[in-house]
Amino acid sequence: MQGICLPPSSQERIDEQSENRTKYPSKTGKITTGSKNLASQEISHSEETLEKIIFTRDKKESSASEVNQSYDQNLSKAKTKRNKKIVYTETDEQLSAHKACIIMLEEQNRDYENKITLLQRKLNSNNIASESKVSEGSTNVVKALKTGKSPGPDGLSAEHFKLMPEELLTYIVNIVNLIFKDKDLPQETKEGVVFSEGILKDRLEPKLLKIQSKLQKGFTEKTSSLNTAFIVSAAADFYKEILEELILLTLDAQKAFDKLHHKILFNKMYHDGIVGNMWLLLRNMYRNVTVKVKWNNSISDKFTQEIGVRQGAKLSTVLYKRYNNNILEALERSNIGAQIGNINVVAPTCADDIAILASKEHEVQALLDIVHDMTNKDFVSINPTKSEIVQTAVNKSSTRTKCLSRKQ
Repeated sequence: MQGICLPPSSQERIDEQSENRTKYPSKTGKITTGSKNLASQEISHSEETLEKIIFTRDKKESSASEVNQSYDQNLSKAKTKRNKKIVYTETDEQLSAHKACIIMLEEQNRDYENKITLLQRKLNSNNIASESKVSEGSTNVVKALKTGKSPGPDGLSAEHFKLMPEELLTYIVNIVNLIFKDKDLPQETKEGVVFSEGILKDRLEPKLLKIQSKLQKGFTEKTSSLNTAFIVSAAADFYKEILEELILLTLDAQKAFDKLHHKILFNKMYHDGIVGNMWLLLRNMYRNVTVKVKWNNSISDKFTQEIGVRQGAKLSTVLYKRYNNNILEALERSNIGAQIGNINVVAPTCADDIAILASKEHEVQALLDIVHDMTNKDFVSINPTKSEIVQTAVNKSSTRTKCLSRKQ
């Protein structure tokens, strides 16, 4: 095992330095007085350096011991705080700031409570107003029921509701309110007279009339099929005056009301802005609809109606007009066909009967192609046996009209 080498002491360093001076004298071979002074200075300097090193080492050792001692004290304090409840003291300024914050939060809470109270009052007033509207709407629906119609599966006809006592109207209003609240109809009510359809029509029709084509004159208030006939005759007179040929193509959709697809209809209405509770109620109204057929006083078993609108229902005509509206919009956007001045009269329509007007055969063919594409998208077919072409031949000397036997 090797020995441990300790640093030389100050006396040993002085002896070593004196030996070196004796072994290696100056160039003159003698130790002069100057060299002695230099040696004494070096010895004093080395002693001062050694004292500084020793002092620094002692200081570091003392500081390290102090750090260790403070660490032990902090550790012991942390251990005691775990088992004791810590109490923080606050100044008066901090306490006043906390009190101000609590007061501000209480005021905000009172503001929120006032807002909630106002909203609840508005909601209650809206509910009362909606109930009064439903009551008024139910009364109007009962008054508008057409008499002389066959009763539903429940045996109730329009006459029963029109002649019922006023006390029973309260129960009907409650049922209608539940229908609008749940956004669905009981299965039993889907087979008979549905009062909610009349109320829905009053709310839905004004919105759909804004997007309805101006060429559609069927099942529309303040107009009739006579307006469609007037547009056709006015167009014929106009083209006679300008001495141009006018071609009339009449189209009839085959079983239009019976082949209406529900998913396509409600998708169109959704894009028209009919959303929310009204859209949900309409969709649920046509979900799992059951139908019975009455023939010669015999009633068939009920079956599910997956396509088509309800026969004789208030909403049926409104829903079909929306289903058929895309065809008329496409014909108007084509910018071809007959015009009276700057008024487009390309397709005067009454419900599912469309009259296409054009002055050229290629225009008639182009318009017919548009109808074909749109009806294919909606799964509607044109009845060829009820579609004809009426052509007006005009020259300077005479005017004649002929009916062609060619079918679509």
